[in-house]
Amino acid sequence: MQAAAAGAVYLALVLWSMSAVLEEPDTYLLGPPLNVASKIARTDQQMVLATVIRHARILVTDPRELRGYGQCYPLDKSYTLGEHMFGNGLLAAIPFLVSGDPLIAYNFMLGATLWIPAMAMYALAWAFTRSSTAAFVAGLFVCLTHARIVDPVHPYLQGDIWTPLALLFLYRLFERRDWWSAAGLGLFFSLGVLESLYALLSSTILLGVCGLFLLVRHRNSLLPVLPKLAAAGAWVGLVSWFVLEPYLETSATWDVLKDQKIVIMTPPEAFLPGRALFPGVALLVLVVVALADRLRSARSALGADPRLALLTAAVLIVWSSLDSPKLMGVFQLESPILLIRSFVPGLDAVRVPGKVVLCLYLALSLLAAYGFQVLVRRAGPAISVGAAAVVMLLVVGGHWYPPSAALGQGSSWLPEAVHFRLPEDRVELLQRIEGGAVIDLPAEPENLFVRAYYLMHSAYHGRPVATCYNSFSSEVPRRVHEVSEALPSADAVNALAALGFDTVLVHWNRFTPERRLAFRSKLRSALRTNGQLELIGRAKGLSAYRLDGRGPIEDSFDMLTPFAYPKAQNAETPESAISFRVRNRSSATYRHPDPIEPSDLLIRWDDPAGEEVARATLRSVLPLAIDGEASQSWEVVLPVPVPPGRYRVSVALADDPERWIAERQVKVTAPRKARR
Repeated sequence: MQAAAAGAVYLALVLWSMSAVLEEPDTYLLGPPLNVASKIARTDQQMVLATVIRHARILVTDPRELRGYGQCYPLDKSYTLGEHMFGNGLLAAIPFLVSGDPLIAYNFMLGATLWIPAMAMYALAWAFTRSSTAAFVAGLFVCLTHARIVDPVHPYLQGDIWTPLALLFLYRLFERRDWWSAAGLGLFFSLGVLESLYALLSSTILLGVCGLFLLVRHRNSLLPVLPKLAAAGAWVGLVSWFVLEPYLETSATWDVLKDQKIVIMTPPEAFLPGRALFPGVALLVLVVVALADRLRSARSALGADPRLALLTAAVLIVWSSLDSPKLMGVFQLESPILLIRSFVPGLDAVRVPGKVVLCLYLALSLLAAYGFQVLVRRAGPAISVGAAAVVMLLVVGGHWYPPSAALGQGSSWLPEAVHFRLPEDRVELLQRIEGGAVIDLPAEPENLFVRAYYLMHSAYHGRPVATCYNSFSSEVPRRVHEVSEALPSADAVNALAALGFDTVLVHWNRFTPERRLAFRSKLRSALRTNGQLELIGRAKGLSAYRLDGRGPIEDSFDMLTPFAYPKAQNAETPESAISFRVRNRSSATYRHPDPIEPSDLLIRWDDPAGEEVARATLRSVLPLAIDGEASQSWEVVLPVPVPPGRYRVSVALADDPERWIAERQVKVTAPRKARR
């Protein structure tokens, strides 16, 4: 009964924090107040919406494709260029199946990321304290943690929602030594793996520290526990391999996700009163009471008193997130994550280690449950409930009444409603799209806002898209852009169809007036003559066309041959972008062989007499698709290992160095001196 009442209060608080969108959850999402920074955040949210709904749709249709194509098509497993967000997709799956609406599913998911950790913490705190009011207070702090409330844009960063239950079953495993506890530990820890790398790091620190304390405490009776602990670890390892192994593959293939020059840590002052990470006076007072009580005596539950372990984990989490603070103003404290990131595979892909701080609030909230229990230990039920109500008023007031923010926990504002729904005629058109991948025109690969806008459309049509919006990048979007530039010609239609694109979305309002007029003229001509574009439908500012590729398709580099350029290109040392034109010598449409990834290339520099003067190797993605007997431009950044002069530059595959696939006359000049 007490748990149900606590759940109802948490639900009411969740609905209150999301009240701005409740009247029209199919139209609005929560977002930060509008300012310059929030414009970037809202583009992030369009990407997150598209990614979460993509996962939700696949989980209810064909879960086997979860690691398959999404954005950046035809790049496989493109989720590895950013956060995977599988856990958010899992929470959105059933609401999406029921409603069929991306925004309703996303809003439900967002509410679940607040309610689930509150109830999970209630269960954990009750198991340790056996006090429903103490457990309620702990869950309250977790439910209204500052980061959860004020950042609805990046819900995957608050991916510790299952960690309290994983911690509960970890302690139960050492106490009960049963397979059910091992199964619970494996299940809830692996659910955390599905969220994000940041949540996984933070949860691993918390669970790892507590696990070490338990191993030491139970060192004389580990034999019944170790096989079950190993089984839980094996399951978590299997899920981790499923989710994370493609990251390592992408890193090796594309030479990304590593050697980050910009690593964002948390400045120590962020934890001070009035700053974003300050836990709040109410929480800290209860934590101090809990630790003072622990100094007097230990109170074991589930086979241990967790307070020293929680304190150690909290210190380690803060230390891991900090920007190299100085101890006593003298000793430099390097973050443990920064110390190990160079030799732990994949850890160098973490650009913002400061985000691992979230599990700090789980540790502090459980300590607060102990502190609250100490304060009301001799009080009756009415006083205990009243004290819990006071704590709730302090915490809620911190989000509602600015002067009380420091007393509670978090900020003095709530996110506001942001209109996200596309016009109804556009939604209806997008939902009629079927088949393979979609390409949006005009392609604007350098425009962050346009890429996010295009991705949001994919939340409604559900097809893979050429558009890319991620933390890291690859050459594939640029190669697709090189093909799409020739649309609506038959050559481009055949090439895109060979890659698996079935639909072109033309966003007329994104063209400049001159380009719109020119493209419209070409499109009308193509619709009249080649018959390879079929109108699916129109909405205001948007048209959808189905691509009808013709002729056979072959996937072999043997089809590529050099195209003779009429004049030389200028290049400067020591490195220059050189544009080649590659011809398909076959009547069939050429398609890049699978897998689409960089090829090892041999670059040869010949002087005017035909003598080789230099050669080099590099990795680059070759053209993706070229129609039969057509040609396509291909730009590659080359090192220039020769002095100024005229040269013929030839390109061949490293494993077939005698067959040249591209060549060009290049005039090398010395780099121009910068003006003072």
